[in-house]
Amino acid sequence: MYLSRFTSSFNRGAGYVYELDEIEPKLYLSGADEASSVETLKKYKITHILTINDYPLTPSVKEELGYINKKFICLPDMVTSDLLSYFDECYEFIREGVSRGAVLVHCQMGVSRSATIVIAYLMKKYRIKYREALDKVRARRCVYPNPGFVSQLEKYSEMGYNTMNRFAPRSRSSSYYR
Repeated sequence: MYLSRFTSSFNRGAGYVYELDEIEPKLYLSGADEASSVETLKKYKITHILTINDYPLTPSVKEELGYINKKFICLPDMVTSDLLSYFDECYEFIREGVSRGAVLVHCQMGVSRSATIVIAYLMKKYRIKYREALDKVRARRCVYPNPGFVSQLEKYSEMGYNTMNRFAPRSRSSSYYR
């Protein structure tokens, strides 16, 4: 099901309405094609878009849907990319967006970067570990965060779901110094 929907979405014309994967009420995950479709955004009543990609959404989305709140994080999908630094601010953007409307989180394909942000959001919201949050997302969409992002998600749990904790001084007895 996931693969057929994924492979058949290429080269759709303007006006095509895509399906979005609802991870939990008012929180959706997708790729860039879906996020660029004004008709799709209207259908799902999207009010907030979080883009994690090499480039932002086209200005036409904001022009046609002036009420859309957008956040853009320019980040390549590489194991060395630091997405952890953005977890808390993305959590706040999603939390606020869900309270005011509906949020779409996307990257290029909706598989690694955006999935990582949604997983981090669920981890913090429910105080759950990486694997449980991953299973919740995979129940709704086929996702595969890259190994570097998986390590960052596991670290986020160790940090108590607060990225400011990574700057806290550590004692010599902690595993950080071993």
